[in-house]
Amino acid sequence: MDTDLFYKIIDELAELKWNGEVAPIRYGEPLLDDRMPVLIKYTRDKLPNSRIYLYTNGDLLTVDLYKKLILAGVNVFAVTKHPGGEHENVEKVILYRSSYGNNGVEVRYNTLTNIFNRGGIVEVSEEIDKTDACRDQLQQVIVDYAGNIVFCCNDYFTSLKLGNIRTEKLIDIWKKPFYKQLRKDIKNGIYKLDICKKCKVGRPLSL
Repeated sequence: MDTDLFYKIIDELAELKWNGEVAPIRYGEPLLDDRMPVLIKYTRDKLPNSRIYLYTNGDLLTVDLYKKLILAGVNVFAVTKHPGGEHENVEKVILYRSSYGNNGVEVRYNTLTNIFNRGGIVEVSEEIDKTDACRDQLQQVIVDYAGNIVFCCNDYFTSLKLGNIRTEKLIDIWKKPFYKQLRKDIKNGIYKLDICKKCKVGRPLSL
């Protein structure tokens, strides 16, 4: 995502006095982006009361980068737990926190239990009721790299574009009648979109 576009999103959230969560990721590894400390710092300065989550597999999370990110304003590191053990960088961060404290920053481990099938593009087994799993769509906004507002994080190919932050204001997109109706339908357990009809939650075929 262009830096200016990222700043525009944060600026609009600041206008709304947003104090919820901000997570600079959709798919991929955010620590591959060298701008991350700068982007986090901008977010913290503009949104002092928000909670900034950084989702990462931890492979690139060195102690030096960890220190830069907590100084920039990260509240929570959500680290994917590797089945075969933690990456050496994560182990070093854990040791650093043991020696120097956590600075009020959380490190959470995400262990793979259930997976979504990305709107029907991946086969999973043992379908589970998705009513509760879809509640996030009622209170979150997903922006892809091009500025498109996507209804669901599982819409991998951005099949439904609700607006674009480059040319529209975030709050105006959120208030669009079609978008509001989609959220109402999900709240009532009604799934009209094709990706919703095909989407399910299940366990991976093999771990």
